[in-house]
Amino acid sequence: MPDWEVFETDILYDGSGDWRMVKCNWLRIALSLALRPHPRSTLLCGTIHPQDLESCPERNLFGEIQYLALVCEEETMARRLRERPIWRGCDEEFIQRQTEYLRALNAGTTSPIPIPFLDTTHASFTETAEQIREWATRFPLTE
Repeated sequence: MPDWEVFETDILYDGSGDWRMVKCNWLRIALSLALRPHPRSTLLCGTIHPQDLESCPERNLFGEIQYLALVCEEETMARRLRERPIWRGCDEEFIQRQTEYLRALNAGTTSPIPIPFLDTTHASFTETAEQIREWATRFPLTE
């Protein structure tokens, strides 16, 4: 995606526990990129709920924000989480919380804004990346 800036949202986290500030900072970064002489769209990869961004003061400086949820079958998610390095803290309690969250996401109870899903259960990393690119590039940067 040569015309986009793509970031993992966790890189700004400093361990303070203030995830709201992290997400508001991402809006500031996206705004800065959009206001350059040659504006660029921003794709943030991470767990961000619409309400996380809606509460940021910078939110009113943007038009519509698009969301896409990458999901998979519960068994696949649990396996993927168990395969993570131990330092990621994906113990059984964490996996149970993630399973409950996935169920709530599938039930449509996690956000007041409808969020489209991309099922990654049987897709390779390359296939998933291509589907994300196809989805994201449908939304041109508006000035």
